[in-house]
Amino acid sequence: MMFERLTQLADHLDNIPFEEWDFTTPINACGTAGCALYQFPKLWPEECAYSRFSGRLFIKCKTGYPEFLGIGGVAFNLLFMSGYAYGKTMCDVTPKIVATKIREFMKFGSDAICP
Repeated sequence: MMFERLTQLADHLDNIPFEEWDFTTPINACGTAGCALYQFPKLWPEECAYSRFSGRLFIKCKTGYPEFLGIGGVAFNLLFMSGYAYGKTMCDVTPKIVATKIREFMKFGSDAICP
C-alpha cells in the first residue's frame, strides 16, 4: 500500500480550521469524515478538482478515490463514508478525528478502523 497521500492528508487535517471542514452545500451543513475528500484539490490540484453539478460541489480526481489514495474500497468506505468506524454519528466527526483514524489504519491496518 502506498501511504504517501494518506500521510499528507492526515497532516493537513491536523491543521485545518473547522470552517474549512464543514461544506454546507454538498453535506447539508454536516461536518463528516467525507469532508476530507473536499481537501483533495487543495493538496493535489494537478490531479483533483472541484466541480459543480445541479448546485452541488463535487470532487473529481484522475482515478477513483480508493485508487488515488492507494487503499482498498472497503478501507476507503470505512475511513471516509461511514460513521461506523468512528463510533459516532457522521456529523460529530472532526478533521483531527479523521487524521487519527487514518494514522491508525496506516499503522495497524483495517482492524484499526473497525470498532
